[in-house]
Amino acid sequence: MKLVGFVSVFVVFVLFGFGQLSGETSIIEGITNIPGEKHDGIAGEDLDGSYKVQASHILIPSIDANLLSDPDDPTSGNVNPFTGESLPVKEKNEGDPADGEILWSTDILVSSVKAGSGQDFDVDEQTHYLFVTVDTDHSTQDSVIVYISKDGGLTWNIFLNSYNYDGRIENPKVRVARDENGDLWICSMAIWVESPDERKLYMRRVKIDSTQNYWELVADTVFYYDMDADIGDSAYVYVTYVPDTSNSVYAARNHIDGNGWTDHTLIFLDPETDPEPAIAAGVDGQVGVVFIDQRFANDHEEIRFKRSTNHGASWISSQQVSNNSAQFSLSYPDIAFARQSSNNPGWIVATFGGTSNGDNIAYYYSQDAGASWTYGGPIGQSSNDENMPSLRSTKIYGSVTLAYNLDPGDSTMFSWSSYSDPSSFTAPVKVNDYDATGYWPPTAGWLHNGFNWFSAVLYTAWREGYKTYLDWFNNTGVAEENLEDNVRFISVTGTYANPGIVYRVITPGRVKITLHDVSGRLISKLVDGEKRSGSYTVELDNGLSSGVYFVKMYSQDGTFARKVNVLQ
Repeated sequence: MKLVGFVSVFVVFVLFGFGQLSGETSIIEGITNIPGEKHDGIAGEDLDGSYKVQASHILIPSIDANLLSDPDDPTSGNVNPFTGESLPVKEKNEGDPADGEILWSTDILVSSVKAGSGQDFDVDEQTHYLFVTVDTDHSTQDSVIVYISKDGGLTWNIFLNSYNYDGRIENPKVRVARDENGDLWICSMAIWVESPDERKLYMRRVKIDSTQNYWELVADTVFYYDMDADIGDSAYVYVTYVPDTSNSVYAARNHIDGNGWTDHTLIFLDPETDPEPAIAAGVDGQVGVVFIDQRFANDHEEIRFKRSTNHGASWISSQQVSNNSAQFSLSYPDIAFARQSSNNPGWIVATFGGTSNGDNIAYYYSQDAGASWTYGGPIGQSSNDENMPSLRSTKIYGSVTLAYNLDPGDSTMFSWSSYSDPSSFTAPVKVNDYDATGYWPPTAGWLHNGFNWFSAVLYTAWREGYKTYLDWFNNTGVAEENLEDNVRFISVTGTYANPGIVYRVITPGRVKITLHDVSGRLISKLVDGEKRSGSYTVELDNGLSSGVYFVKMYSQDGTFARKVNVLQ
């Protein structure tokens, strides 16, 4: 993110199943622009094209980390290993810590370090390994740490630690990708800041078994960037970036084959505003970049979209997505494409600032891999500021998770949309228990908890010692397969066609029992009220379709979960 030097705490939350947004007329797009109206787009002519960039670093191959004086610092020895040039030594520039710190509640601790400028996470669709990255804010050196969880987020270990001994590290990101042999690589990216004029974007990629370890220079002077990767074997890793010397938008790709970053392309020349580009990979070579433009609109900002259908080898002329006739300020655009879906849906979100309700978030959706976009409407529309959205689609089914910030209240909000109906999002709900930072967005994503894929949100909670915590839907503290406590408090009775639930209350108090489908969506509330000590029985809806369901019980004795198989 662009705001740096702040310390932070991270938490991952997963929630599901809330009501649909109503199709109200947007306060953002104007009274003549209602949800469902299509924008044909405005193709750029003179200055909008795809120009391959001739720069010294484009054809530089990977550098084996073992060849560096320090394998964990690409600028070790104050020398750029790709050019041999000396790097200036810069005095450390630390950010001020936040005020009013209080203790955090109990969640799964991922990292206890203080963070500096952002967070990110990704999941491998085959092993279900989770990877979280955070950059530290140290008084002696900055580092970017990648953590790994092999049990769905229950326990964490450091997988990779990279340093900048004489400067800062900004905007950490991580993606997993598989090469043409199917081998899994962990791709860690961040900006190495040596001085105001030395902002080099590096990617360090490490094989999952740590047998191979490479540094790859993406670009020499970078102010802002975003990354994504294909799923499956022979994947590309993609990046879009803005040089530190202009507002022009570039894109490049990496085939994880040792040739480094290739096909650096100027995809949009100087939009005359801060573009804040975001990139997303879809299926069958689809790649899209969304950014903010003022050049074509002249006196105000609009959202534009650029796409490739051949893995970023070439790019199609951009199109205008928004109709910002009210001339609101735009910020934090993001994009996601569904994976492995026949209708190739996509989503774009952005913050519209200065509306009658303050900051608002609007979304657009596509059902043809970005060839055309439809305005969906605003999300939330509360009287508070809603901003800094983040999107990420699951790598298996294609549904998308949305997370964003809401102020006042320092709330992290959650919503999601289905790949089968990308035209609507569920009503947003607050997922954080403690104040989230307003310096950078939360990170939307997905995880697999051993049963299925669930929406996840990673966010920074500024009031706690800037640590990283994890939580997710069905994170009860006891696994469903770990039946001892679960069976003690909740069990399944009856037949497959007409199952029931027997639950036990030891400590009197409120009891809540909910039924969810396999995707985690709330089906019904079975129990919600005060209960005395004793055993109780509740019947499930006999109209349930065949399939797997989950029952969750919340009581004074704890939180418990059981799987229920229904066969009609």
